[in-house]
Amino acid sequence: MSLNFDLTAVRSNLGEERYKLITTDLTTRNEPEGKQKWHTVTNTLIWGTMSVGLGKITAENIDEWSFRLALIQKLFGTDIQFGDGRKVQLTRQDVVNHIGLRTNVSEEKRKAWIVRIVDGNSYQIKLASGEPQEGLAISAQEQVDLIQSELLAKE
Repeated sequence: MSLNFDLTAVRSNLGEERYKLITTDLTTRNEPEGKQKWHTVTNTLIWGTMSVGLGKITAENIDEWSFRLALIQKLFGTDIQFGDGRKVQLTRQDVVNHIGLRTNVSEEKRKAWIVRIVDGNSYQIKLASGEPQEGLAISAQEQVDLIQSELLAKE
């Protein structure tokens, strides 16, 4: 099955000028629309929907996106490399800038996603493996650190 995506709502949310600035590769920004390339961050988020198991970016799932991206980047490093060789990590702001992105990727519950990400092993990850809890005062980075420490303790 192919990966389908739609950035119409992103364009609407950002406005035309900011949309071009954020989603279009600098080297092709002045080309006609059909010849422009996606910015590396936009392209990575589109394809990243499969890795994070979330098919859309909404204001309501920014925290979950941030958590999942942080965990992936912590466990596997970053795969975002710009043309000049710089490697960068996606940030919460990158995700916020792409609110409205939609793909045909199905939503995966957090626990199933974590099991898949850690090679299908049934780790007993306490706090972070459940669904996000209302009023939980722990940041995405703290959740990632918790999971990493539990994974290291099992090795």
